[in-house]
Amino acid sequence: MSSSNTWTVVAGKRAQKVIARAPRHDQERLRTALKEMGSDPFTGDIERLKDERAAFRRRVGDWRIFFDVDPERRVVDVSSVERRTTTHELAGVVPAPRIPAGPQGRTHDAHAIIALTNGC
Repeated sequence: MSSSNTWTVVAGKRAQKVIARAPRHDQERLRTALKEMGSDPFTGDIERLKDERAAFRRRVGDWRIFFDVDPERRVVDVSSVERRTTTHELAGVVPAPRIPAGPQGRTHDAHAIIALTNGC
């Protein structure tokens, strides 16, 4: 492989800390994904993001790698690495409101109630 076909992958301090604190198996998967991005940042489960802090995200199991690319300099700038549950919070996904307890004393998820009433 020639050096003109490689990309420089730069992970910020925050991304490095998250990877270092991840379980060992996940660390290995994330580091492998970052190495692959050095050959081609657009391989794997990549999605272009709209109106987000990074232009792309790569899914690695339950983890998401958020990054930008500079094609002229051939640099991949990894802005953050997050677990999927955390990414929903960062994206502003709000859990369904809880419906007050009914006669049996159970609370219900509003999305579940809507699905039931719509015949789902």
